[in-house]
Amino acid sequence: MKSIESAGLMSTGQVIHGAVTLEYTSVENFADEVAAGIASGSRFAGLLGIPSSSGGKTISAVMAHLNGMYTLTSIECARGRSYPSLTGVVSTADWYEHKLAEQCHVFATGHHMVKDLFLTGRNTPRSARSATGEGLFTIHYGPVRSGIYESVGYELCTPGEDLPLLVVHPGYKHRGIERSMTGRKFDEAVQVAERVEGVGSVAHAITYCLAVESVAGITIPPRAGLLRLVHAELERIADHIKVAVMLAEAAGLAVANARFSYELELVQQLRATLSGSRFSRGVVVPGGVAAPRCSPEDAMKRAAYIRQLLYEDASEAMSTPSFIDRIRYAGVLDAETAYRQGAVGPLARGATPGTDVRSYGTMPLAGAYIQAGFKGERSAMGGDGLARQQVRWEEVWDSFFMVDRALGLLSGTGLDGSWRELLPLPSGLGFGVFESPQGECMYLVEIQDGILTGCNIRPASFHNLQIFPLMFNGDIFTDFAFNEASLEISPAGAAL
Repeated sequence: MKSIESAGLMSTGQVIHGAVTLEYTSVENFADEVAAGIASGSRFAGLLGIPSSSGGKTISAVMAHLNGMYTLTSIECARGRSYPSLTGVVSTADWYEHKLAEQCHVFATGHHMVKDLFLTGRNTPRSARSATGEGLFTIHYGPVRSGIYESVGYELCTPGEDLPLLVVHPGYKHRGIERSMTGRKFDEAVQVAERVEGVGSVAHAITYCLAVESVAGITIPPRAGLLRLVHAELERIADHIKVAVMLAEAAGLAVANARFSYELELVQQLRATLSGSRFSRGVVVPGGVAAPRCSPEDAMKRAAYIRQLLYEDASEAMSTPSFIDRIRYAGVLDAETAYRQGAVGPLARGATPGTDVRSYGTMPLAGAYIQAGFKGERSAMGGDGLARQQVRWEEVWDSFFMVDRALGLLSGTGLDGSWRELLPLPSGLGFGVFESPQGECMYLVEIQDGILTGCNIRPASFHNLQIFPLMFNGDIFTDFAFNEASLEISPAGAAL
């Protein structure tokens, strides 16, 4: 099995594919180069690791640039050795450094580790911070909670109403996804990728396949790109409706909750009709897609019907004072904090623009989005739950529009041909990025002779859940449910 070095992947400035550059630097300069990138306007998007010949990791800080390009600023770190912590440069590097230490045994110098942040279950998690003061007490909330929620642990420090400190314990859903993928054939590992988080099955499958296709150097057929778009946008619609369901439930609006739940079910049924799966699993494969199971014309009619129902109910909800009053000024994330923390998805776009991967002309599916009439990134400047919900509704209407356009193109006669391009056995390093419903999703993979020898996944939930405690400035205990719902994270994606 070849290492990254022996596979010829060590050259500084190597282009992995058209939008991604791999650059190596010294361990001593690592933190300084990341800090310089942030100072120049780039966004810290993650800290990823791939096995190296030293038995440790090639560690890459992913920097997203304003032009839609990505740079992987990388160092070599042997197993058991250390590298300079980035947490002092950008605090959202915290969990990445925990993960590298716990699962890869490479350590960040100067970083205060909390035992078993992601390997919860071996030991009781302990807080990294504490709040002291008269009348303060701690509520342990989770991992098992009422309703249909994934397992996640919270420590809420409160004197009764205010929340001066919130500590998140994400590891209860840890399943060892990356290790499970390693050693599998490249075309089989996609079945694991689409199960990382159910709310992002299509997005994860697309992101993984883009990474594999960047190694193979192939371009998928045009109509395969359009069908990927259809499934990805239906998934986005479903997830954004789910947020509305959760917010309506938190506000005690039984009718709105029932109506949005019904429309969510209609979307899931449409996805099942198109793909055979309510989560559109088995559709996206390396090289393309599986053919649709119903006619584009039938799917267009059903999508139009759902949109009409949803538009009426969304308009009603967004003009209901008892709904608006609970999400306005709740969970405020100001533009400066969103930028500094590298927030992604609707969480970021509710405060500041610039994070929607679909708007990057460098992405492999850009052609499909242009054909489908993508109207550009939606954003708002309020930074609160209301702003995030407004962004989500705008994205929902845009998604319905693109689904209709893409299905119309697929029903025409000008896109005949294969649904899938056959891949040779790929070898090399690949990077994929796509906009999931929660935000930017990334995969870094190493493949040798068609076998996955390394995989590092960064869902949006992993990045954004770290920012959740910063959304309680001035909020009180009863705002918790609204803030969590408008954050819209998947604990499974955060814990991997």
